[in-house]
Amino acid sequence: MAPRGGPVSLEPAQLDPADYFAALQGGSQAERVFHGARVALLKAALPSPSGRVLEIGAGSGGIAVPLAEAGHNVTAVEVGFEHLARLRDYAMDRGLAIPVVQADGRRLPFAEGTFDVVILASVVHLAAQPGPLLREAERVCADGGTLLVAGPWRHHPKTNRLIKTILRGGRAPETKTQPFSKDLVRRYLGASELVRRDRDYAMGYDVTVWRRLARS
Repeated sequence: MAPRGGPVSLEPAQLDPADYFAALQGGSQAERVFHGARVALLKAALPSPSGRVLEIGAGSGGIAVPLAEAGHNVTAVEVGFEHLARLRDYAMDRGLAIPVVQADGRRLPFAEGTFDVVILASVVHLAAQPGPLLREAERVCADGGTLLVAGPWRHHPKTNRLIKTILRGGRAPETKTQPFSKDLVRRYLGASELVRRDRDYAMGYDVTVWRRLARS
């Protein structure tokens, strides 16, 4: 199916170069704990049954692969070719069938209401203009469906460029972030209502759960 609409002017998507699936499996203890807690939060927020699940900005599969292993019907969208290739390999190694689509999350090649659950995890805070990303997530979510929008909360070190530079030994981080909050998400999700917010204070990570309202 072709993306909706004509050409739009958008600055290139910011890519996070990290391989979060590798970090979840064999990174430092801190990485394994953080990414494990992140996956656990998202799993707990998923409705049951979850139906058709889409993850936008899936990276190398740090969330999509564990969800598929847990029995969820996940489709992964990622704009970066290298990440997408790694995700395919990780899925194949585990005997998982995860449909993967190379696409910009702001222009998705799916019809309205295709998915029962749409996940944007650790993506919105990287977007200079999160509006197009969130509106596309809302568009492809079915009426009454669930949007899980998650990220590091505003007081977490991951959102502070100076702290990240210090932690990287004086090297500036490769990605720029903005504070993530439910208010940031609410600003752009015009057809969804907040159901709840789950936060892991120790990890500094928020999961906001939204219900897609019925189309008029």
